[in-house]
Amino acid sequence: MTSTAGPVGEQPVRDAQAGGPGGVPMPRRPSSLSRRFRVELPAFVGDTVRATIHPGPWSCWPAGQSSAGAFGVALDNVLGVSTLRVRPPGHRTVTAEISLDVLAPERLYYGTLVAVGQILRLDATGGFARCDLVNGAETTVAAGIGRFQFAPLPVSRPGAPRPPAPPNGVPEPDMEPATGRDLAEILNAWVEPGDLRARVVVNDPSELGNPSGTIHGGVLFCVSELAASALVRPGGEQTRSVRMNFLRPGRVDTPLVVTAEVVHRGRTATVCRTAAAGPDGRPYAVATVTRLVPGGTVEASPPAQRGGGSEHLDGPTIREML
Repeated sequence: MTSTAGPVGEQPVRDAQAGGPGGVPMPRRPSSLSRRFRVELPAFVGDTVRATIHPGPWSCWPAGQSSAGAFGVALDNVLGVSTLRVRPPGHRTVTAEISLDVLAPERLYYGTLVAVGQILRLDATGGFARCDLVNGAETTVAAGIGRFQFAPLPVSRPGAPRPPAPPNGVPEPDMEPATGRDLAEILNAWVEPGDLRARVVVNDPSELGNPSGTIHGGVLFCVSELAASALVRPGGEQTRSVRMNFLRPGRVDTPLVVTAEVVHRGRTATVCRTAAAGPDGRPYAVATVTRLVPGGTVEASPPAQRGGGSEHLDGPTIREML
């Protein structure tokens, strides 16, 4: 679950309507998490929000295969910032669901991508926003939808210190080089592949949080898709859709454990469920991930059986966690 709080002037965005072309920087630099996932500062452009993403080897897992989950932080950021102009005074927005459909997986890797967000529908309790990932040819390579809710801002304690904001006019730093060879290394995650069940463990998620002190929703999205990608199938598969529900805030002071289990494996597609949780097994988020065999066909193989690559995995099953 993720939230966006505070007045618009304090958000990590650039308001293109407040100045000339390209926008005027707001008094906040991109977070270290955004820089880790190669996401530039979002900007309001007309009735949309836009943020540039720089894919590369870091956004792949396994090596050479683009990961849809790598764009979870950009997706969640842009969907959240899209709500800044529409929420009621004294309220924040809380992300309840995120979905992503990958239209052209082969185009997720090359060049830069732009995440383009826009509000779709509003009511008194919240609404829906859309975020498309667009390449340099203005082709939509993935399409996301987020459902959000309005919630009252928490009451600040009298005299509570506020972190100082950088002064206006501070230039935005250049995007730092990626710090990992692949997505698992970016997350500092331990991946345990399996045929019917796989697991990803992030022992120290303390650097993967948002300003409210909980695990960033885009990180939960990312690690969940990574776990689904660890379900081994001869010939390989590509993630084509992710549907995630956020259930409760994720703690940054305890290990993050994401388990993926096969629900159905057909000739051309695998459907799996994931659950992201802490050591106590209470899920922070659950997702359904659909992965397709490239080209739409696969050679017939014997039915998968529990065991083999997943025998060494312990801990509760998803059914037990829920």
